[in-house]
Amino acid sequence: MSRPLLGGACLLILSLIASIALAQYPQPLTQPFSEAPTPVKIALVIDDVGHHLRHQEFLDLAIPITLAILPGSPHATKLATTAHQAGHQVMLHLPMQAQGQQTATEAGMLSASDSLAHIELLLDYALQQVPHAQGVNNHQGSYLTEQKQSMAWLMQALKQRQLYFLDSRTSAATVAEQQALAHGVPTIRRHVFLDNQLQQVALEQAWQGLLELAQQQSQAVVIAHPHPETLAFLKAKIPLLPTESFQFVYVSELLN
Repeated sequence: MSRPLLGGACLLILSLIASIALAQYPQPLTQPFSEAPTPVKIALVIDDVGHHLRHQEFLDLAIPITLAILPGSPHATKLATTAHQAGHQVMLHLPMQAQGQQTATEAGMLSASDSLAHIELLLDYALQQVPHAQGVNNHQGSYLTEQKQSMAWLMQALKQRQLYFLDSRTSAATVAEQQALAHGVPTIRRHVFLDNQLQQVALEQAWQGLLELAQQQSQAVVIAHPHPETLAFLKAKIPLLPTESFQFVYVSELLN
């Protein structure tokens, strides 16, 4: 037998031995890397805060909370300061003219007859009463938020003060969010009202609707109010949500 043939035979034998060894001691399989699913984000806003000190109990829910505080309410400044010191965020809950209101029904309410200068005056006065506010949302306002000129002026004022705007959508015909975007004001809309009705079955339905909507669009803003029934409901429901699926955040984290 020639030497080339011997060399080829040796290589063949070595290859067979290696194959047998690998078969006896299989290598560990490499698992494909898969990222954990990103939790959907929910921003919880508590509206109409300021008339009672007990409203601060919502800060004990152990999630990020944005308090929307009414200027002119007896405990507005105290609650804004308490929320800020606790690491939570504050929003100015600015009164605005509703459908059927001909004149201002409460101090500091913005109306369609206000000039830009008057809007700025009312806004600055309200902000003095609600320190640490990072943004504004409308209290009522089903009429004013439909008025393009009024909303344009308001957004100009918010832009100058580096404030965002949450459109509470008290009217389906609102142009507030549209005007905020047009004027470069960070904005987002309310998606769900949690407690328009305080019966347990109604709260359950609204909560389920919130979770489904948040999953559909990856995020949602829900507005609730400082009712004892709402607080008890949230205390019961929030701990049941799987943290790998749902994450509570501040409104400021979801802005467009």
